[in-house]
Amino acid sequence: MSNSAQCETTIAHRDYCFSNVLFSEEPGTTPVITGIVDWERASLGAPIGEDALYFSVFAFADWRGCSPMTVLCMIWDEVQEPTLERILDMVRTRFKLTERSLGHLSIYLWLSHLVRQIDGVSRWTEKRRLEWLLAPSQSAKIWMERNPPGET
Repeated sequence: MSNSAQCETTIAHRDYCFSNVLFSEEPGTTPVITGIVDWERASLGAPIGEDALYFSVFAFADWRGCSPMTVLCMIWDEVQEPTLERILDMVRTRFKLTERSLGHLSIYLWLSHLVRQIDGVSRWTEKRRLEWLLAPSQSAKIWMERNPPGET
């Protein structure tokens, strides 16, 4: 992605999820974000939209009661539920991403998440290995065959 002339980069939190967002708690009002904590994974050079996709995937997974990697497979397999599709449309629109670039960004997100956990992979249960490694690798492989890098 970094070799693409269309790939802008920015600073990213890289763990942007509900547990790292502080909200106001004024009774009877709509919650407002008042702060973001836990910046130890933050870095420069992140693809545009990384944090938004991370937040969307992990929040949707939490809401559905499934693995975030299952949500990534939904993106690659193009079997998105209407709620997920609306969320992804917001990410695509806000960050001017094509469907294809969102797919590539989701692969980047999956691989960068795995890199942080590589030391513990040997201790994963068979279920976690299936959810986080096998199913996503199969799904991403098929998606990449349909959408190879460098082609328009």
